[in-house]
Amino acid sequence: MSATSQQLLEQADAALKAGRHQELIPLYEQLEFQAPAYLVAHDLFSARSLVHRIPRELKAQSIQLSTLIQVMELMQQWERQNGNLKDIYALLHKSRWNSSLAPLIALLQDSIQNRELDLLAKAYTSLPVQLAASRIWLEEDTAAEQLVATRGWRYDASTGLLYPKAPEVSHNRAIGLQEFGQLADVVAHLEVRQDSS
Repeated sequence: MSATSQQLLEQADAALKAGRHQELIPLYEQLEFQAPAYLVAHDLFSARSLVHRIPRELKAQSIQLSTLIQVMELMQQWERQNGNLKDIYALLHKSRWNSSLAPLIALLQDSIQNRELDLLAKAYTSLPVQLAASRIWLEEDTAAEQLVATRGWRYDASTGLLYPKAPEVSHNRAIGLQEFGQLADVVAHLEVRQDSS
């Protein structure tokens, strides 16, 4: 968690304990903006850390923050076991977001769609348009048009198949905490197997 998040949480906690509830509003708004920013970056570790440190009283005061926490939990399920994207999209769409937060929510949806499309492009050489559409929360016709126009995929209307263009590989990608955690799990598993033999 960034130093800014930590400072905001400490200030909010002090204001809450002192009964200075009016001071909570600007602090809370800053925290509320950081939660979706972490989700957009798929930094679920930082988002989870932030959420655990926010006092219950602050969480209970905002429907938007509660919704973001639900989105984070669904994203964690999605990461772990390819959870249901429809639930994430539905929650993002049905919720009312204030005008300041709405652009971040749009970015969040775009980042989820882009990540899912990258995964589909890695996994399939061809796929039914229905599958792609369901994974990005669009109608089939709209999905086919959008994927052809924005991602360079090919679409064969006679078969209803999309042919993904492989995503570009980034060689300078920074390794995050999640990857280190996965690497540690693999090493621990190998150590256990080696000790058993």
